[in-house]
Amino acid sequence: MKQLRLLIGLSLTILALATTCGHARADGNDSATGDIPPGTKITMQNWHQYAAFMPAGMQALFEGKYFWKMPPDIELIVGPTVVHPLPIFYQQATERYAPQVKLVATPNGGLALRDYVAGMPFPNPEEPHKGWKILANLWFRYFPHLVSTTASSNENICREDRFSNLACSTQVAVYRQLRHLADSGASATTPDSGDSSGPSFTEFWMIETPEDQKYTSGLTLYYDSQPQADYLFTPKLRRAIRINAGARCSESSGSDFMEDDWRNGFSGDIWDFQAKFVQQMKMLTLINFGAAAGNLAEQNYYFPLMWPRPGWARWELRDTNVIDVRPLAEDTDYCYGKRVIYADANTSVPLWEDLYDSQMNLWKVFRVGTRARAVPGAGVQDSSGSRVSQIWNLKNGHATFLSTMNSAGIDFAIDEQVPKQYDDVKRYSGLSGLNEIMR
Repeated sequence: MKQLRLLIGLSLTILALATTCGHARADGNDSATGDIPPGTKITMQNWHQYAAFMPAGMQALFEGKYFWKMPPDIELIVGPTVVHPLPIFYQQATERYAPQVKLVATPNGGLALRDYVAGMPFPNPEEPHKGWKILANLWFRYFPHLVSTTASSNENICREDRFSNLACSTQVAVYRQLRHLADSGASATTPDSGDSSGPSFTEFWMIETPEDQKYTSGLTLYYDSQPQADYLFTPKLRRAIRINAGARCSESSGSDFMEDDWRNGFSGDIWDFQAKFVQQMKMLTLINFGAAAGNLAEQNYYFPLMWPRPGWARWELRDTNVIDVRPLAEDTDYCYGKRVIYADANTSVPLWEDLYDSQMNLWKVFRVGTRARAVPGAGVQDSSGSRVSQIWNLKNGHATFLSTMNSAGIDFAIDEQVPKQYDDVKRYSGLSGLNEIMR
């Protein structure tokens, strides 16, 4: 059986690479044709030649018309495209359950899924509602069933102001998928997770440094058909309070991220959004990278932009679906006018996002920064729970850097690598655990 799985995985890798090299398109709407040979250097002098392979936000940084702009000596070095097949367990779940998935209209004019169990709900998204189907694939993309910090590595967040001052914090983080699992060694529903009306995914975080913010914590519970629940624990109150839905448009933990920017790219309840398919393109992205990315030092990044230097960053072309995501018409107070998501066409992982204000002016540029990494029992996966992200606030002239790796290159733990202390559903995936902090 093990040899058979290896043979299947090898065949899928060859097929994926062949598809990438063949420039296959699901439709005739291409913004970038041809290719960029490995070894190509993209600079301020020649970037216009490759603009068709860039998201709008990256082009804006090259154009230099905003506060944040590419430095004069910028270099993007293009490497070969490396595509990682999805885990065999996730592929099997897709083949088994995708045919039964249905789209249903919601009372508020949105869309929702019915009869979804696991895997990719729409492996071949087509019209009608192609954009929303791609959004659903992103929401239910493969993700390890348990990801956490370790004793020697926390999540690191640094905010930079317009005067290049950095303020950094570290925090414990635990992400757990409770339902719809298609992962090695995990059952369809995690034990002790409750009935089908319970949350399907949870995010926990707790600030470790600076000292004056220590123990400030948060918990988000994501459900299949009801609004997500956000809770905040503050040391002053010594109890958790539920965050009002209106607070989703406030900056999170002093960063440039808002509540709907989490979950490795997008955490809004998808039935509250409409999504239009824009195009499929070949896009420059940075996804296969190593430990140097976690060290926010001069030799690794261009400052003040905090843009990756070519010493460790090799950009590659990925087939990418572009969708325009907007709140339903009834939600006139939502923070963003629209969110343009650039998602990998094979794995549905968000690679880049351009965020617009209510007047449809470009507001933030978000390199999601997902990091391809080996997952136990699944091989190297684009969606590994690891990332090194930058989000540039063009309006206010500040930016945020987030890394799951520390300066020594130690990254989050995945699945059975997770320390036993964090493998606790009650403590890190339930409200009762949040109320136990400082007790």
